[in-house]
Amino acid sequence: MMQSLSDRFRSVAEREFAFPRPDLQSRWAEVAIFTFQRYWNAFIFPLVILRDPAKYPVQVGLATLQGEFNTDYGMLMTGAAVAALPMIAVFFAFQRQFVEGIRIGGVKG
Repeated sequence: MMQSLSDRFRSVAEREFAFPRPDLQSRWAEVAIFTFQRYWNAFIFPLVILRDPAKYPVQVGLATLQGEFNTDYGMLMTGAAVAALPMIAVFFAFQRQFVEGIRIGGVKG
């Protein structure tokens, strides 16, 4: 039987342009983790732009705890641990996809 033009085009397109592609969910998880990390660890931009110390992000606030002659290391390390918690939570939320994305990207093919 005669195929319609759209059916013929569809069969040619499926045959000529079919290619295997990896699952994109793992790639998006990697992008999400690295984007979150970039904005969470922003230091220079908020330090230059913000003038009110109450609006400083955690990392800039931690840097202001270091004095010229004295530093409260207990407070500094506690703040660093608290500042790391959201990044750890995001990593654990996307851990499976992140490892899968690294595995897919690291395989020679």
